[in-house]
Amino acid sequence: MSIENECISKEEVLNIPASEVIIIDVRSIEEYNEGHIKNVLHIPLANLASKLEIFEKNKLFVTACGKGGGRSIESAKLLMQNGFNAAWLCGGSIGWLNS
Repeated sequence: MSIENECISKEEVLNIPASEVIIIDVRSIEEYNEGHIKNVLHIPLANLASKLEIFEKNKLFVTACGKGGGRSIESAKLLMQNGFNAAWLCGGSIGWLNS
């Protein structure tokens, strides 16, 4: 599965088997600690490029920031440029937690 240049909704993520999708919260530790989606990886955007070798390429990676915009788009594009299937979360962590 490859989703390019668009976000993916919470509902779409929840319809993918949990074993096939990994959500990465790319916000700062302070933002993450204020509230985050359950069972996500926390890797700040500044550290993401150095962590790519730990990921399996057969998963879908969904990146999340606060509102679903800048950092999540940048991180999803970084993953895609390195051969990963990736998308960013529509509405970000705030949208997920408030729905």
